[in-house]
Amino acid sequence: MPVLPGEKPNFWEGPLWDALGFFVQYMSAFSIVFALVACGIAVAAYNEGATDFKETVYKESLHTRELLEGPEASNSQVFETNPTEEAPSLE
Repeated sequence: MPVLPGEKPNFWEGPLWDALGFFVQYMSAFSIVFALVACGIAVAAYNEGATDFKETVYKESLHTRELLEGPEASNSQVFETNPTEEAPSLE
């Protein structure tokens, strides 16, 4: 369209903004595709490393628990005594 004298071209017109208009027009489709790709990556990586944790750290924690459940851990006298009775004096 030829530019008439006295008429200014609109800033938002022209081939420069066609890509932006295309993106805005199909933004909902782009967001759905992006969400599906993100969910697929999350599902694929969800249990990554869980088997390693179960084989190493979980077994070590069970072993540590067995060590702590010895005769010293079941001593209930610790909770029956008053700790302030044996506190040193401040003088």
